[in-house]
Amino acid sequence: MGVFHKDGCDKRLLTSCEPSNLRHKEIADTNLFRYIIFMADEEVRKKSPSKKLLLFAAPLVVIIIAGGLFYKFKAPHDPIPKSISSQAAFTLYYPKALPQHWSLDKSSFYANSNDQVVGYLLRGPHANLNITIQPVPRNFNFTSFYNQRLSGTVQFLTPLGQGAIGKANNQLVGSLVTTSAWVLASPSSSTGVAQTDIQFILSHLQPASS
Repeated sequence: MGVFHKDGCDKRLLTSCEPSNLRHKEIADTNLFRYIIFMADEEVRKKSPSKKLLLFAAPLVVIIIAGGLFYKFKAPHDPIPKSISSQAAFTLYYPKALPQHWSLDKSSFYANSNDQVVGYLLRGPHANLNITIQPVPRNFNFTSFYNQRLSGTVQFLTPLGQGAIGKANNQLVGSLVTTSAWVLASPSSSTGVAQTDIQFILSHLQPASS
C-alpha cells in the first residue's frame, strides 16, 4: 500500500508530491508555451499557402509544364503554309510519320484553286513521291476505277479511310479516299519507290489544322 503525504500524494510518485504552487506554475508555463506555438503557426499560415493548397498546386504546375513541353517538342507541327491551306475548301493532309530516309520538301507546296488541287513532294532515298489532294468527285465509282484503271490493286484500311495501291502504265499509284478528300500518291519514276513505303505514307497521313 502506498505511503501518502499529508497533502494526499503518493511518496513513490515523486511528480505527484511536488508543492501545488510549483505544479501550477509548470502548468501555466506549459500553457503559455503552447499558446506561443499556436500563435506562431497562425502567423505562418497567414503569410504562406496552406499545405493542402501546396499539395494541390504543385502537381498541377508540373502537369502544365510537362504538357507545354510535350506540345512544343513532341506534338506534330502542321507544315502546310496558311497561304496554301486558305485556298482549299476541303481537308488537307500531311504525313505525321515517314519511312526511313524519307523527308517532306516544305518548299514544294502548291495550290491550284481553279482545279481545286493541293500538292507537295516527298523525297525518298531512290525516288520522290508526288502527293496531290482534291475533293472527292461526286458520283465517282472508286471500285470500278481500281478494277479497270489500275492493275494488281491491293486495298487496305487506314485510320482515315480506304486505301489502295495498283499500277497504271506500269507505275505504282497510291490512293486514299477520306470523308472529304481524295489523296493520290504517284512516284516520280517507275522504279525506286516500294509499295510498302506508299502504304506506310498513306496510313500515316494526318489532317492539317484548319
